[in-house]
Amino acid sequence: MSIEILSKFRELHGRTFSNKNEAYFLPADAEEHHRLDKQHTMIQGYLGALYPARDIVEELLRPKKGYTPKIIDIGTGSGAWAIDMSLKFPHCEVIGVDLIPPKLQCGVIPDNCRFEIDDGNLSFTHWSNMFDFVHVRGITGGIYEFPLFINNMAQIMKPGALLVLGNGLLQFYDEYGKPYRNVNEGEEGFSWLQKWFMEVQNAYFRNNTTSFRAVDEYLNPHKYWHQWLESNPNFANVISWDMIVRLGNWSSETRDDIRIANDYCQSTVINLIKSFVPLLLTSGQPPELVEHWRMEATKELQELRLHSYGKWRWTWCIRTDCEWIPRNVDT
Repeated sequence: MSIEILSKFRELHGRTFSNKNEAYFLPADAEEHHRLDKQHTMIQGYLGALYPARDIVEELLRPKKGYTPKIIDIGTGSGAWAIDMSLKFPHCEVIGVDLIPPKLQCGVIPDNCRFEIDDGNLSFTHWSNMFDFVHVRGITGGIYEFPLFINNMAQIMKPGALLVLGNGLLQFYDEYGKPYRNVNEGEEGFSWLQKWFMEVQNAYFRNNTTSFRAVDEYLNPHKYWHQWLESNPNFANVISWDMIVRLGNWSSETRDDIRIANDYCQSTVINLIKSFVPLLLTSGQPPELVEHWRMEATKELQELRLHSYGKWRWTWCIRTDCEWIPRNVDT
């Protein structure tokens, strides 16, 4: 590997991270891309498609004589979604963008798909008014100021184009839909899984000196997507929907595709727990305590000690026909 390529990465507690965005707290190595591939399969299983808002997407991307629809995947990760979209819509041009090139498992990139290295925190003025479909999934922690990012996405969208945002929530729920609480072991509503992700959020608070609202917007931007988009004049027809995911096969579900998605969901979250270990160690937590938390959260999932749900928040909207309006930084 060349010195130039090596300079784009840093090693931290046995995992590899991108140097282009030090605030992003998940690794950028082959192990993480394998997790993202499993996550991609899980999401596709629950959605029954590569995207929500199926009717809108398929109308926007239907073949039109003399026209090539364009799709961009911001935070493409392993590149699986971009490649699958290029195969499903061979008449479209698909671009995947991330801080590092994807660790491709398929080996061959379709002719109508390409990948570029870029940072979603930067403006994409070179792509102004270009895309019919902008897809942004699972990039929590990678965007410093999400309202500005959303406005930059409006600039690269054609009138009538679709923006889809998706992200997994850090809150988990029991089999009755009741959220697990931030309480001590043995108390009602306790879950090792929820404790782990609460410690992840606490670690980020310890590593940052900004306000609670600023950190909450950074870690949980999905909570604010709908209001940010509705208040932005570049967008219209904002819709939000929570997709329920089951962490393992603990119910009487009989559909094979959903059972497979449940298995992938369980496996993906177990791998995600491991991916957050460097963040907790960097925040100053003792290694033996972090390992204890990790093992208990992992065993809770593997052994189905609790019957848990998670949620994925999806928000989508349409680019208005008006000329792009820059964001007013004073509001």
